Amino acid sequence: MEIREENYNGYTYVVIKLKNSEDKEILEQIKKKAKETADKVNAKSPSGFRRSLELRYWNNLGGILAEEVVKIYLNNIIEANKINAEVLEEEFTTYEDHRDIKIKVAEEIKTLEVRSSFNYLASLQNVLSGKFSLIGQYTTSYKNLEPDKDFYITIIHRYRNEEIENKLNNEVEVFIVGGASKERFRQIGKQDDKKLKQGSAKYLIISPITQSNNVPDLFKEIFGIKENKLKDNTRETKQRTLF
Repeated sequence: MEIREENYNGYTYVVIKLKNSEDKEILEQIKKKAKETADKVNAKSPSGFRRSLELRYWNNLGGILAEEVVKIYLNNIIEANKINAEVLEEEFTTYEDHRDIKIKVAEEIKTLEVRSSFNYLASLQNVLSGKFSLIGQYTTSYKNLEPDKDFYITIIHRYRNEEIENKLNNEVEVFIVGGASKERFRQIGKQDDKKLKQGSAKYLIISPITQSNNVPDLFKEIFGIKENKLKDNTRETKQRTLF
């Protein structure tokens, strides 16, 4: 497993690479969980389009991979900084009740919603500078306003959704490109029901992604870390050539 920070024009995001040769147990658990829960995921996309079981499985794999990578990063920070915190494991019941991740920091329970998307066309520069948005609460014609979470985290998979199982059988990189607290969304977010092209869905968004705190600062906020430097066992931050 490799965890590294990368930098774009002063904005820092995090990339986590998992290799089947080293992380097979984790990757197999992700596939197992995706198969077990694919039929529990809402068949309708936010736009109202009914998705096939195969498509739900691929997207479910992407969602679970995103959640597990965020948990890995959280646990990495907890261990490196000796924080009184733990990531709580919960069974998936239904998509309506699923809150993705709960973390206990001291005695406070915080909820983290992980949003993930497959994209291989837009450059990372475009992803960060306006092609993608951070997404908070949303409503659709068939789903009322979802419960507000404490934090929203955005993940990008840099390949087609149908490629994900092959990636998990070899190696896969996951990009934690940004996120924000619910308070931050209320401060600078805006309603957008056109840009994301999801039919009747209405979102609270932050765009561009770099308008919010960079990823290490976001996780400092999650843990309530006041120090300037966050220990996270990552490789040295580097400038990435975006393509």
